[in-house]
Amino acid sequence: MEKFIEGVAYYCSCMMLFNLIFALKMISDGVLKKEFHTLEQYIDIDFITFIFALLFLLSGIFFTLVILFTHEKFGKATLGKKITAIEVRELTTDYYFTNFSLLVLTGLSIPSCNGWASCLIYFFILVTLGIVYIKKNAFYINPVLTLFDFNVFECKAKENKKNYIIVIKDRFIKENEEITLPNVNKKIIRIN
Repeated sequence: MEKFIEGVAYYCSCMMLFNLIFALKMISDGVLKKEFHTLEQYIDIDFITFIFALLFLLSGIFFTLVILFTHEKFGKATLGKKITAIEVRELTTDYYFTNFSLLVLTGLSIPSCNGWASCLIYFFILVTLGIVYIKKNAFYINPVLTLFDFNVFECKAKENKKNYIIVIKDRFIKENEEITLPNVNKKIIRIN
């Protein structure tokens, strides 16, 4: 369950820009009416979809702050494990522009202020991308972390031949570099 929650947190962080773009597009398309007399006139399916986009945007901001400001700790359960990284592959630059453009173009292409159709399309895209993102451990897609100088690497450990996805701040991992991992039981290991 912890791995699923971790995946959801990284996914919400990743989709923050998508939800921001979609919400701004809805505003420009007139979801916020200038003149209204009663709340019933104001609330319709487009407005509810807009509120959901804002809620998902806020959850993305929250999870991004959690990711940025929590640090992996060494404790009794894990004292840290040193590995030598071989077969290092940087995932950030390999996939950044392709996936970033996917999020931006998708956010701009969804019809907004179009009633149930736009609502269903929005949720279908959100859920489908979420399932793929979490199931395939696509943590390297996150453009928000890239903006905060995090890099994502896939490394194979010389000692146990396991592959690790490592998110590291402000530096790169080189082949044959020794790295201390704080928790080797996670799908994604973050080193600040």
